[in-house]
Amino acid sequence: MLKTTKLFISIIVVSAVIAAAAGAVFYDDSDGAHDYDGSVLIEDQYGVYFWVHGDGDNYGEVIKSVDGTRGLDIDYTDGSYGVMVNGINGLSQTSDYSGYWALYQYEDGKWVYSIVGLSSVSTDDCDYVGLFYVNCDTSTYAVTAGGPDNVEVPEVWKAAYFTGSHNDVVFTIQSQSGMYLYANGHGDNVFDAFVDATETYNIPFVASHASYGDGISSLFGMSTSSTASGWIYWAQFTSNNNGPWAYANQTMEKLSTSVFTQVGISYGDGSEITAPLYSQSSENASSLILIEDQYGVYTWLSADSSEYSTYADMLVGLNGKNGLSIDYSDSGTYFSINSINGLACDYSKASENIYYYWSTYVYENGTWTYSDKAVDGLSTSMHSVIGLFYIKGTMTGAEEGGPENLTVPSVADAAAWNGSTDGTVFAVQSESGYYFYINGTGSTVFDAFSNAAETYNIPFVASHSSYGDGISSLFGLSMSSKTDGDKTVWTYWAQMVLNDGGTGWTYSNSTMDKISSSGCAQMAVIYGDGGMGEGGTATVPVYSA
Repeated sequence: MLKTTKLFISIIVVSAVIAAAAGAVFYDDSDGAHDYDGSVLIEDQYGVYFWVHGDGDNYGEVIKSVDGTRGLDIDYTDGSYGVMVNGINGLSQTSDYSGYWALYQYEDGKWVYSIVGLSSVSTDDCDYVGLFYVNCDTSTYAVTAGGPDNVEVPEVWKAAYFTGSHNDVVFTIQSQSGMYLYANGHGDNVFDAFVDATETYNIPFVASHASYGDGISSLFGMSTSSTASGWIYWAQFTSNNNGPWAYANQTMEKLSTSVFTQVGISYGDGSEITAPLYSQSSENASSLILIEDQYGVYTWLSADSSEYSTYADMLVGLNGKNGLSIDYSDSGTYFSINSINGLACDYSKASENIYYYWSTYVYENGTWTYSDKAVDGLSTSMHSVIGLFYIKGTMTGAEEGGPENLTVPSVADAAAWNGSTDGTVFAVQSESGYYFYINGTGSTVFDAFSNAAETYNIPFVASHSSYGDGISSLFGLSMSSKTDGDKTVWTYWAQMVLNDGGTGWTYSNSTMDKISSSGCAQMAVIYGDGGMGEGGTATVPVYSA
């Protein structure tokens, strides 16, 4: 009964005390000489934890002092009740308070539930506080998971502080909850470096040693286990510090630390890691937008998160750059998208309960979820990835398009075009009319397109025949036929080159491998009938920087 009462007070008074990330580490100055005012343990409902400490007369000020430092991303408000935290490093409170951050104080060797908020706890009176993510039964407010009564809590004397160092390998550890943390380690290979990191930051770790290599048996007490949907385990991902995460197909001791400067370790089914690459400045974090039409043709937009506070700001800021053309309406209270790169909303069949429109989704904890907020209501600090999906829908849901009906690309493979005109610029246009641009290099246009598809992670299958090389399928769309009156019309990926004036497109009678890239600055690749039927007109604009 006491716990239930305390939880109720927390929800009413504290609202959402704070959200956390992961790992057994403190965030500290690189020289280790600073004497901080207060220390905070942050732990999720699965027992993954880390420590932070900062300056201030109270713990509200401590939280504000560490936000944005050494990979720490905190979403908080500072109002009449003081500082209240909504999310940290990927883990946020739920709207119904079935999951939230509860505040505890460390007193006389025990963690005691706090009936006051962060700003009311003095750093002079309390050396440590804990922010524990808990799940509860909303009908009784009884805790069902998380908190010091339900998870293993580290000893305060073992607290270790992540310095934010880029030396050797930086490890990003992400819990099943979505919470992530950073730690660095030294070694000739990634396994040795990870062992060093776990020892340095007192992370509970058990190694596995097998004939095929060394790796992780358990971390934070969690090991490989089976579920109804498959196996979950500590999967490893790599990055060379310049690109997105990629699944590591080799065991840890076979990965050289001279090649891989960042390694992601995520507890899940191994499909992906959603935590961002570590950067010493949070200003280097990226915001991503996936744009996908109803046929599964897509591209990505990327921008520095520090430049834009909302995704509406990001779209407006990028509009007119790198071939992006967006028509939108902004009333000041609501931001709506009318068209993106040739694909417009269409409500002409509303009387038949059919609507075509751009719908917004957010990507959280490995899942695409419909957003009840428009892009002006989605903060880049709280959401690292959103999606704009073109939907054919009714009042009951999406019939075509959207993550419910299409294969959606992995966030780990996201690659946005930066406007480069090196080699050949390709204008790719879907049957829907939606288009985007990419570029690639190679001696022939076929080589350049193959390079572009690989660079921007576009699903591409080449065709090779006696008359030349070209495109068999793109985005899973290959040649197909349909009846147009009394004749059969083929739909395929037609290629068009610039006309003599360079102002428009003309059908290419040569296969892609027969065209030199040095003489082809731009090419349009259009899914349609190539001009052999009523369609086939290239409506994609010639790219202009």
